[in-house]
Amino acid sequence: MIMGMIVLWGQHRETLAPFWPSQSKSNHVRQVQSQQPAGFFRACLAVAVLTAFAMLEGCAENQKRPVVTEPTKPYLTGQPSAQPNRESRVISVRPSPKNIEIKRTEEGKAFAREEKYVAAENSVQPVAPSEKIISAVSPLVRTLSEDDIAKLIPDRVADRSGWARDILKIFATQNLPPSPSNVCQVLMVIQQESGFQAIPPTEGMNKIAIKEIEQYGRLVNEVAKKLADVKFPGEKYTYWERIKKAKTEYELDHIYREAVAYYKTLHPNLYAMAESAGGMVGVNDPDKLNKVTTAGSMQVSVRFAQEQAKFSGIGALQAREFLYTRYGGMYYGTLRLLGYRAGYTDQIYRFADYNLGMYASRNAAVQQQLSELVGTKLDLDGDLLRYSKWNGSIKPDKSESEKAILAFAVRFAPALDKKTIRNDLYLEKSEAFENTKTYLAIKQVYTTRYGTPAYARLPSVEIKSPKIKSKLTTAQFAKAVNGKYQGCLKKYELSGV
Repeated sequence: MIMGMIVLWGQHRETLAPFWPSQSKSNHVRQVQSQQPAGFFRACLAVAVLTAFAMLEGCAENQKRPVVTEPTKPYLTGQPSAQPNRESRVISVRPSPKNIEIKRTEEGKAFAREEKYVAAENSVQPVAPSEKIISAVSPLVRTLSEDDIAKLIPDRVADRSGWARDILKIFATQNLPPSPSNVCQVLMVIQQESGFQAIPPTEGMNKIAIKEIEQYGRLVNEVAKKLADVKFPGEKYTYWERIKKAKTEYELDHIYREAVAYYKTLHPNLYAMAESAGGMVGVNDPDKLNKVTTAGSMQVSVRFAQEQAKFSGIGALQAREFLYTRYGGMYYGTLRLLGYRAGYTDQIYRFADYNLGMYASRNAAVQQQLSELVGTKLDLDGDLLRYSKWNGSIKPDKSESEKAILAFAVRFAPALDKKTIRNDLYLEKSEAFENTKTYLAIKQVYTTRYGTPAYARLPSVEIKSPKIKSKLTTAQFAKAVNGKYQGCLKKYELSGV
């Protein structure tokens, strides 16, 4: 939120000029500190407007960011929204990590007492309800023991037995058989994403955060330093200095959350204004402005974990903290990777889905077939509808894929009306989409004209994240993990276990 205000000042300083004390650039910062009541009032108003701009224009929608928990009530609790959502509609299982040990840090600050949520080692773990989908595995396929799994983990990894033991617990709570295929899929996503580190270090994250500010020039830098040159109670360093010293996404995550708690408690009016402005675009929770959007050993989507946790009344900030534990990161990562049924004949498509979203590979095939049928080139991104960057909710305007389906209906399936098509597309993130009139019509027409349609294809999307140093696509990610997966299966076969 603070970073967003600073960046938006650079973008809108001319707009805000009437609110700010009029001075030349050379003495601007000195005059901001003036004790004149009128100048001070206008400065405060400018900051408030900056907050609204930050919320409205989305200064933070990327992949990695800072956080600290609020002591008493998590931001998001209660029942999930009835509106279709990119993350919440995906899985039928409703995980309930209730056995979370709450540990307060020694920094018991009045405005941001930090609570760490760690899975209790010897307590009963989250239990999935009976409707959980179980991966189809032949009774003849062997299931792996703790020792078997430990042997598949690289020798350099500390506490291989601990990782193996947690995997078995997670598979049991999610009703997943610990088959060689299932185990190798989880292990190799962990290997690809973190190298078996519950809190992986992220090189250069602090520099990236600072660079976002510095690109707007000297004036913005001066204002930024004034806004961030604050020592929170009990802290040795200022907010700005702590950002520079941060070495992991977890540290940045907590610094951000601490700042939010600070302003919420000590500057409630400014916080309320930001909340109200954000509410106009569905961003009434500052946590949605946090730049850390994936976390833990499997770098699972934070939004996905929070949406799944809501089913059992677990708050958004609790879900974030849970992801930074070894068990929690694997729990939600496994749920996202294996917690749904799909007709994939090759696990490479599951790895692509893990990166982009469930059923993205199946939907990319639908997009490819639509392109051929109506002659319109579509981005093979696996999304048939448009989704909000803020909360994953469906946008009312039509995507290019929906427009192509409407054109398809006019030419090949006139019985399909707009309402039917839209209602069918609401199911695009579920297995049920395959039984809709829209999906079946596309497949039937394609079969008649070109032959049997593919069930899935690798999406073609470039992965954009502050954590990624070079160009990477979803297809490249899926192929990299699949190579490791095949190696894991081979290691299992050669081990003779």
